[in-house]
Amino acid sequence: MNSKGIYCELVFPRRLGLLTYIVPERLREVIRPGMLVEAPLRKRSSRGVVFRLREDVENVSEMEVLEVKELLLNFPVLTEGLLKLLEWLRKYYLSEEGTILRSMVPSFLFNKKRLGSVKAQLESSQTVSDHYEASLIMEDILRTGRLLNILESRGRGGVIILAPSVEVVKKVREYLNPFYSERLILYHSMLRASELEKNYMGLLSKEPPDPIIIGMRNAVFAPIRPSMIIVLDEPSSAYKQEETPYLHARDVAVMRAYIERIPVILSSEHPSVETFYNVRTGKYRLIEPEKKARQRVQITVQRIRRNPSGNAEVLSERLLRQIEETIRKGERVLLLLPRTGYSLIYCRDCGKVLKCGCEGITIFFKEEGILRCRVCESEMTVPVLCPYCKGSGLEYRSVGIERIQEIVRNRFSISSSEGQDNIVVQTAAKTSKDGGFLMGVILDADIILNIPDFRSTERLFHEIYYLKEKLVEGGRIILQTRFPEYEVFRFLRNLDYRGYAISELRVRRLHRLPPFSRLFLLRISSRKSFNEEMLYEYLRQIHGGHIQRLNIKRKRKKAGKHQTGFLIRLPAGSSTEAMEGIISSLTTQGMDVRLEADPL
Repeated sequence: MNSKGIYCELVFPRRLGLLTYIVPERLREVIRPGMLVEAPLRKRSSRGVVFRLREDVENVSEMEVLEVKELLLNFPVLTEGLLKLLEWLRKYYLSEEGTILRSMVPSFLFNKKRLGSVKAQLESSQTVSDHYEASLIMEDILRTGRLLNILESRGRGGVIILAPSVEVVKKVREYLNPFYSERLILYHSMLRASELEKNYMGLLSKEPPDPIIIGMRNAVFAPIRPSMIIVLDEPSSAYKQEETPYLHARDVAVMRAYIERIPVILSSEHPSVETFYNVRTGKYRLIEPEKKARQRVQITVQRIRRNPSGNAEVLSERLLRQIEETIRKGERVLLLLPRTGYSLIYCRDCGKVLKCGCEGITIFFKEEGILRCRVCESEMTVPVLCPYCKGSGLEYRSVGIERIQEIVRNRFSISSSEGQDNIVVQTAAKTSKDGGFLMGVILDADIILNIPDFRSTERLFHEIYYLKEKLVEGGRIILQTRFPEYEVFRFLRNLDYRGYAISELRVRRLHRLPPFSRLFLLRISSRKSFNEEMLYEYLRQIHGGHIQRLNIKRKRKKAGKHQTGFLIRLPAGSSTEAMEGIISSLTTQGMDVRLEADPL
């Protein structure tokens, strides 16, 4: 580099893009991309990461550029591959580099006054692959033992294993500990701060030299040059961030593998429809199960009928007898109802359901004696009279999990902990931490199917598979619905996921839904009022975009009083430059713009 001056672009863990600084002469020979530095930001000293070095900056004199103050570590915290990944993530998720950085690097690097001493990085003794390949194994490789075979045959060098939950992380660790105890490193946000810091700093100094990193979403950014990435239970929604920049760890894993030129393996007996599509188009390689899976459980679809009063009976006399027969044998039953609370409250005089001031439906929680809005989560007392007609005809309508628990307790006289263990009531199969059930019942599958989401049938399929894993060999699943003739139940009866996925892809192609398009959820808020109609027309300038207005009921806290939202659909593979320009324009007008790519 020449002697005129060296500049660097820094990224700070804030909602900011790249900022340009000049590198002082004393640091010019040692500073490199990915290093942690200290520099002035908004009249304060802040820590950031060097994104790239430059010898010239257009239209800027050295007098106008602030200077990097200090180099905090003498080696990069972001590898070359992670820096390339950061750049791709910014473009794909249309987010600021600083927002992406917050997801990639643990916060203690930017907050702690002093960092512990770290040895200089050492090169791994193992040869890292230089061949990218994405594969889907349609089986649970942890349950079948195939995970160990993969590590034995292909696990030389560092390996990243992503799991959807802490429980699965623990299972993986227990399973691998007898074989790789010295190589195992845990990396997830549920660790104690001191343990996470120790593990992260150890990885920076390559200790152990060829780690097997087990963690949740953030482990995909582990600061190593991996030889392979494995994603367990790849359709799990837990891999999707619930806050900005709304990254999906599975998709990030695939792109990191592509950038690093290493293999990535996705594992699931019931993959996401998008992943199955990538197999069908040849983007991913399909690896068949080593053993043909037998259907371990029997699946029965039962119609939900109405009782004499006209209400749907999810706990019919027939079902109660089936439960009774099962527990009489000393076996266990798992009842699933994806609805919290006790019930809705309905007025038989005016026919209205009690709602919140935000127009969200309220749910009665009997144990707490309150109504809670399912949208804004406001709480209120239960009125004596109907607030709409002042009538006295308030009554319970629909059934929530609390009401199911009450019916079960009364019917089977359950009072002891032992009796409660025989019949377990949950909102979802994953929330039950144990298994060994002979019977599993989804009391009302229509609740899942009626979610206003094009993935609702896929969600039901995943739930059946998760329920299946809670049952013993020869167990039985009862699936209750008002519409047993619906096509998805034809596939569910035989657990024919491939047949379902092929059929679902035809439907999505017809309606131009992902993976045949991309969806973006755009939320806009402002302290000042704005013309929503003008915003809608402004967004319609996006070439090829289909814009749908949303009725935003769940208001973002700490956001402006005026909020609105839009769902934007773009053809698959189309440019997002126009949308990025519009977002930038709205931001400069003082609006707070939040964009979620590929919302779940």
